[in-house]
Amino acid sequence: MFKNLSIKFKLLGIVSILVMCIIFGAAYTTILLKDMEHDANIINIAGKQRMLIQKMSKEAFMIALGNLEMKKELIKTAQEFDKNLNDLINGNEERGITPAPPIVKAQLLKVKSMWSEFYKNILIIYEKDPSDPEVKKALEYIKNHNMELLSEMHKAVLLYTEYSHEKVKELNLMLETMIILSIIISVLAFYVVKNHIIKPLEELNRVVLEIAKGNYNIKPKIKFRNDEIGVIFNKIKEIINNLKAEAEKEMKEKQMFDNAIRYMSEILDKVKEGNLNVKIKAKWEDERLNKLANLINSVIESLSEAIKELANEVRLLNEEIEKLKDIGERAKETSEQIADAANQVAVAATD
Repeated sequence: MFKNLSIKFKLLGIVSILVMCIIFGAAYTTILLKDMEHDANIINIAGKQRMLIQKMSKEAFMIALGNLEMKKELIKTAQEFDKNLNDLINGNEERGITPAPPIVKAQLLKVKSMWSEFYKNILIIYEKDPSDPEVKKALEYIKNHNMELLSEMHKAVLLYTEYSHEKVKELNLMLETMIILSIIISVLAFYVVKNHIIKPLEELNRVVLEIAKGNYNIKPKIKFRNDEIGVIFNKIKEIINNLKAEAEKEMKEKQMFDNAIRYMSEILDKVKEGNLNVKIKAKWEDERLNKLANLINSVIESLSEAIKELANEVRLLNEEIEKLKDIGERAKETSEQIADAANQVAVAATD
């Protein structure tokens, strides 16, 4: 089926596939790069969470030491951590944060579970006086659990990083696939151009050159397809067949004319020998020969009639001559008789 497709369709098809692959690859790469850009932002936010845990722990202990001004920083840090954690889990379109993928979300929910209790103790430190026994318990809780919370948050960051690396691998795989596809399409394009365009054109050129030399029996070395070059070759075949037919027709006409002229020459030779009873009886397909034959027959017939008339005139002249001979003989006899009579009269007169 591919062999019967037009060259234009083959080339446009290959180019279209290549363009589509490029467009798809570019679009897919753009999407992945944007996702990776978002992922980088999310990883930065997730990584910042680790710093916020350490910052909250430091601020809590500074408050316990009597630095009450740190309460504002503590609550601000805690609220930022809480907001970031919720945005990482559920997503925040305004901040460009997409909902966490399932594998990361499970870890973030674990962090949130730990954070709930941790947050309560932060609020105790923020709301109560440092001398309050609950503050002491809260500080003890933070001291015992801040590293655990930090560790679990670090795991979430690693999962985010691994998830982003998977996209990098996917991008690399896509690029490798595009390169392989480009190579395959390039090889296919080279094959099509070489075997479906260059070779047929070279063979077509050879055939045309042979025809130009007068070789109408040239045979192609390859089988032409039903494409544009094949159509041109078929047209050339029609021209060759027409030329061969014309050449055969001319040869037949030449042979017919040669035979006709030879036949007419034989007739004229007989006429030249004096045989006026001959006549061209043959008929030909070419009316010019028939007209020439009729003209020769007419000339022979006219010549025959003229000779007949001349012969008749000669016969009549001979008859007149014979008559004149008779008259002369008679006149001679009469003269002789008159002479004899005159002699006799003269003799008689003498006597």
